[in-house]
Amino acid sequence: MPIYLSWNVYHGSIGAQTVQQRVGQIVTFGIANNVDVICLQEVPKNQLDAVTAFGATTNIAAIHAYLDLTIPNWKNTYTLLQAYSENNPNGPNQANTADGYLIFYRGATYNAYANFGYYQAPTFQSLIGTTLRPPVTVDLTLAAGGGQVRVMNWHADTGAPFVTSAVVQLNVQLGNGNAVAQPTIVAGDFNYAGPINNLFTGTGVVGFPNWDDMRGVVRNAAGAVLSNGLDHILTSGNANAVLAAGLSFRSDAYHYPIAVNV
Repeated sequence: MPIYLSWNVYHGSIGAQTVQQRVGQIVTFGIANNVDVICLQEVPKNQLDAVTAFGATTNIAAIHAYLDLTIPNWKNTYTLLQAYSENNPNGPNQANTADGYLIFYRGATYNAYANFGYYQAPTFQSLIGTTLRPPVTVDLTLAAGGGQVRVMNWHADTGAPFVTSAVVQLNVQLGNGNAVAQPTIVAGDFNYAGPINNLFTGTGVVGFPNWDDMRGVVRNAAGAVLSNGLDHILTSGNANAVLAAGLSFRSDAYHYPIAVNV
């Protein structure tokens, strides 16, 4: 069963650790643990190739060059895709960000990608008419037997009214998990703590019908909940949390990597 991992890597340094080092850390972990897809959010644009809005990176991208230097054989495992901007291309954006996305996919599992771009960007609007960050989406072709898996990567706007508008729109656009055309995974920092369905409590709306929602719950040594999970992975098929014991490192706040198999 393929393994999908998501992490908001944070766009700045934390102590002595840079964003490049955190990306290298998760790539090393992915190689060692046979992770098939890694979705990273909040990757600063200065790590990306400014001439490539959506596509595979080259060593023009700073993060690509860094991985070449520090993990020379990483390309034997992964192809690296970038989306240069998290911002909605339709504007005006509720909040502009200088960050983009990275998606690593394992060549032994997927042998091609297609349809890489923003997902339903015009629909991601706030109640005051500003645009919100849409997910990005890419179709990965399975190396064994063909067929495609759709992978989406998302860093939702922060703040209760805005993240609510964005999650509601995601719910509308995704529809029933049993009716999607191909297996679909939505990974990212949703900026919503707790089960995603809780957002619809009392509204009469069935949130994300037939989608599994895995989230990163952080507890202290006594087992008390410190963070009820801002980071989520939605899957149209049944998912199980995996690799949790090894994902004990964080970026900022309570952003720890989460991983599932589907």
